[in-house]
Amino acid sequence: MGKWGFDLEIGPRVVFGPEGWSEFSAKPNWEYSATGWLDLIGGLSLTYTHQVQDFDSFEARPYLGIRPYYFTKHGIKGVKLANYFRVEYRAQYTFNTGAKANSVRLRNRIQVLVPINKTSIALDKAWHLIADLEGFYDPGNLRERFSARQRIRIGAGYRHSNTWRYQMIYTLQRARDTIDDPFSTTDYIFRFRVTHFF
Repeated sequence: MGKWGFDLEIGPRVVFGPEGWSEFSAKPNWEYSATGWLDLIGGLSLTYTHQVQDFDSFEARPYLGIRPYYFTKHGIKGVKLANYFRVEYRAQYTFNTGAKANSVRLRNRIQVLVPINKTSIALDKAWHLIADLEGFYDPGNLRERFSARQRIRIGAGYRHSNTWRYQMIYTLQRARDTIDDPFSTTDYIFRFRVTHFF
């Protein structure tokens, strides 16, 4: 029998500078551990973004995903290899123009999690290293949204218990600099994440 999990991510994101922007988002997320090697995921991301030149927008993004994974048994034991594929429907409203847009975006993240002080990252009090590479594909190309196309992340995580987990992650991301430019700039993002599972 599988197991359900729920988490709610809430937080701001700010980019400083002449082309700076900020956003606030809330993301309820449901996960179902279907087997010992596959998770099924669904959720809804709600984001308000203040962009340069007052192009403020609101985006609702329901998504569905699958995450097959594998724990190594030979060599470095306890390492988790995962591939998270996600389909998102993006519905966006721009306040100053009243424009509405929608698109479907595909995302794929290849990830490795390496235990540090325990034999498995699934144990309580376990520290682990995080490294992943994620690609985005958006054929609709919503132009009023700073949407990443490539993302590389490294960091560390700590599992305090089955319900409380913490992560500190550094992200190198290719992103749009302004609404009229191609996706050619680079962002350096530091994120501290606290996750509570119900």
